[in-house]
Amino acid sequence: MQRGHTISELLVALAVAATLGGVAVPGLAWVQGRAAVKTDAQRLALVLRRAQARAAASGDTVCLRLNDQGRRYVCEQTGAGGTATVESGEFNGACATNYPGAAVEFRLWGWPCSLSGEPRAGSFVFTCHGAESSVVLQMGGRIRWS
Repeated sequence: MQRGHTISELLVALAVAATLGGVAVPGLAWVQGRAAVKTDAQRLALVLRRAQARAAASGDTVCLRLNDQGRRYVCEQTGAGGTATVESGEFNGACATNYPGAAVEFRLWGWPCSLSGEPRAGSFVFTCHGAESSVVLQMGGRIRWS
């Protein structure tokens, strides 16, 4: 008695595997995109909280600015000694914001302001492969991410 598979059985098995792979790959991209945007939103929320705390503690103006179409950020502190970069980094994906100039400033009390110095609430949104995550900066300074 011989054991083995016919060529047609192998072709059917390969066709089934290819079909399952074609269905699974787009789902995997969404899962990877969701993980990336969540990580970016968490990172931005922490950066914003550090900038806010630095401004409240020092009394200086701390500005977080998005660069390179929202893929990078730089955080600068301006005080009596001039302006110094205190933090910078990059995200996995692009970030969109409704802050003018893609920048938010924190002043003495840690409240968010636009570059003109007007208090302003706003949001930052990350998207990748249909997944979306956001960071919301409320007028009173509370920072939430989802």
